[in-house]
Amino acid sequence: MDGTPRVTTVLVAGFVALNAMAGSFGLLGGGIDMGPTITGLFPWHSAAVAGISLLAVVGVPMATAVLLALRRDQRWSVASMAAGLVLVGWIVVQVAVIRTFSWMQPASVIAGLVVYAAGRRGRNASDVPVRRGPSPASTRRPRRDA
Repeated sequence: MDGTPRVTTVLVAGFVALNAMAGSFGLLGGGIDMGPTITGLFPWHSAAVAGISLLAVVGVPMATAVLLALRRDQRWSVASMAAGLVLVGWIVVQVAVIRTFSWMQPASVIAGLVVYAAGRRGRNASDVPVRRGPSPASTRRPRRDA
């Protein structure tokens, strides 16, 4: 298998992570104002809590999936699948809590599903080296200095 799933994760999850971070900082810094009606539906009626939640629940998992994929770490596919499912769950909860709809919600669900699918396809990717520890039958002995 080629590196297409890993590259897909880097591109899509990277885009989502950047948007989540920008949205989070916008909510925290006051640059994004959802208005009193929507802000009143946030937990504790706080844009700051919403911003921190967005960063923690969406931004960090997506960024982690990107970093692991870039490093060709074996865990990238699991991180990608988890981040994708968390994003879909985030949107479901968001719609249930704020009861406001935007074109970004279905776009985010699609992005989450793409990130999940990329991780699932990349579970046995050949472009990620397999790390193996020393064999129990290894003849290599630790060196003792006299």
